[in-house]
Amino acid sequence: MVLYQQLIHLCREAKEPEKAVCYGYKFEKLLKEMDENKKLWEQQTYGEFCEGYIKTPDHLYGARVDCVACALKLDAQEDAFFFLKRLPWEQGDILCRYYPEFERWKEIYTSSFRKVFSKFWTDASIPSDASNSLREGEALPVYLLFQKALCLLQDNKTDEGGALLLHCMTHPDSDEAYLRKLLLKEAIRHQISVSLLAKQADWDTWVFVAKVVEELPYTLNSRIQACEENLKEDYPFHSLCLKKHRLRQKLSKGFPLWEELIQTLEAYCLCIMEFYRGLYHDEIFEVKNISSLPNEYRFASTVLEALAKLEQMQMPEAVRLLGEALHIMPDMTG
Repeated sequence: MVLYQQLIHLCREAKEPEKAVCYGYKFEKLLKEMDENKKLWEQQTYGEFCEGYIKTPDHLYGARVDCVACALKLDAQEDAFFFLKRLPWEQGDILCRYYPEFERWKEIYTSSFRKVFSKFWTDASIPSDASNSLREGEALPVYLLFQKALCLLQDNKTDEGGALLLHCMTHPDSDEAYLRKLLLKEAIRHQISVSLLAKQADWDTWVFVAKVVEELPYTLNSRIQACEENLKEDYPFHSLCLKKHRLRQKLSKGFPLWEELIQTLEAYCLCIMEFYRGLYHDEIFEVKNISSLPNEYRFASTVLEALAKLEQMQMPEAVRLLGEALHIMPDMTG
């Protein structure tokens, strides 16, 4: 069994998917035989090679994930589903480490991915309200609900898909960082309220919006703006945080010309100022305390001063201040 697990991984690496799937089936058959006769586990144990070693999540589920990937590459959908359903769908803490892999499959094997994952809910006849379960008595995992919501949205079933996506946002598993990022990204893409995500996110977790905005194409910048407007009344700081990253995306990817560039840069800096002034007491912003403020605030303050000098045609001082701002945040050089 140890050798089968190794061979599965090696065959995937060597781009021999047929062999990997074949060894996967041999492994599963042997695993079933061992589990049906527990004495074999005791008799076969040798040093670290034992039942625990074989069933360590990295070994057991890692091999199955390799088999799914190889089956998808072969467009062998039944084989992919066979190994996919043997992953620990009821254990979100283990399953979440494979979400990035699943998302890569979705990009590479789009059609096969959808057909294989849809088997989970079509076989179980799961309605769009998610009131049924994957198997009787078991709740459908939120990641599968999320994929079903996307399928509904892609099929222009907006009401059903949107309701299901909102359901995913209230699910406990949606606290998982990567899944929360996926939910926000798709909610922005499909213009669905993210208030439920904001409600659950404190400042330590809401910072993930930076990564989401960075990964979204610039063509969706206006949709990010609509999302931030939706949050403005009930979650003003969450909205400001989203606005800050949206304006930064516009500066870095929108290629604004001179007048628009100045306006966007000013709006970005004013947004940062408003954000931090809402978080700290007024005395923190006194000159003697400026050095203790975050780099982002000091950058914004310096750029606004430079823009004022620019408007007054004091070019040497404007250039000096812009240089100073770039020393504070070099990643804004572009």
